[in-house]
Amino acid sequence: MKDFFNLADKITCVSFFPQGNQIAIGTINGKINIYDLLDQTVRYNYSFTCRNRVGKNSLGTKVTCIAFINKKNAIVTTCDSCVRLISMNDGKNLSKYKGYENEDSMIRASVDLSSDVIISG
Repeated sequence: MKDFFNLADKITCVSFFPQGNQIAIGTINGKINIYDLLDQTVRYNYSFTCRNRVGKNSLGTKVTCIAFINKKNAIVTTCDSCVRLISMNDGKNLSKYKGYENEDSMIRASVDLSSDVIISG
């Protein structure tokens, strides 16, 4: 496949869906864009923003990692010291885990094979 597209925001991470037919692109402002990978083209599907309800990060903050747990859910790490369990079907935040505050480094979270333990620096 050969195709390209422009994105207005700075890209901070990219991850393929487990099926391989879609990609998730995280940006510097907390937005995650989902694109379908078709035969010869890449087509925009939907997007959502990882953000806090109130406070300085209510507009979103840099997405540093998107790690898929299964076909439907992913662990998303952002620079507001949060690790979120997100449904990739609709962008719904299922759980949020808060850790040590980090606004500069690109920390990423991982999940074990049984999806019971989240590990992050």
